[in-house]
Amino acid sequence: MNTKERRKEIIAIIGRDGIVKSTDLVKRFNVSGETIRRDLEHLQSKDVLNRILGGATLNTQNEVYNESINDEHSITTNSIAKAAADLVKPGDTVFLDAGNAMHALAKHLKSRSNITVITSSLAVLNELVDSDITLITLGGIVSTTEGDIYGDLAVECAHKFYCDKVFFSCSGITPELGVMDYGAGNMTIHRHFFKRTDQYILVADSSKFGKKSTMTLCPVTDLDLIITDSDISEDHHEALEALNVKLFIQD
Repeated sequence: MNTKERRKEIIAIIGRDGIVKSTDLVKRFNVSGETIRRDLEHLQSKDVLNRILGGATLNTQNEVYNESINDEHSITTNSIAKAAADLVKPGDTVFLDAGNAMHALAKHLKSRSNITVITSSLAVLNELVDSDITLITLGGIVSTTEGDIYGDLAVECAHKFYCDKVFFSCSGITPELGVMDYGAGNMTIHRHFFKRTDQYILVADSSKFGKKSTMTLCPVTDLDLIITDSDISEDHHEALEALNVKLFIQD
């Protein structure tokens, strides 16, 4: 694989997951850390990503690039997000986490009324701010790299709410290690809402299955439902069913 092909694949990965670790890229492409550093520096100079300690995050301000790098997964993400939105009933109070799938879900909810959305996501907040939805944002520290709100104040705010449904996404999921994501910024918020909701729902496209990430958010058995697409492998499907994990597979 040449430099151009490798950088194109890095763009696809960060467009899908929102964040990448340099060590993961070194292993994936079997190149040196210095090579990956140069790749990330180049892509940062093109406003594709923002470098952070140990990796990089998607530059969410570059709308033109975001549209192009997310093309491959945008149709799938939109499809599973719509399936998630169909679960929201009039009068519901729901929590939407950060991530591309949650932003897509917010778009499907935007025309609704008589629901309450609580969020820590800046993208969700911006999407719904001019809607008829009752919109509540958690207070706290704004992460410009992750596009969300975190910290002790956000956790304190979260403790004031109970939700009918909690929707969230992830970077990876395996039956053995559970639902995984990068960083621990919103770990406490996740744990809080798990205890204070009727339904804890993961919205994740099939590319996330079998992938590992930095932190385990929860075991798969904690989930009330996983919404995914029909490209999920038979092995992953059977492994989750063996654990009595309920799946909704969107065609």
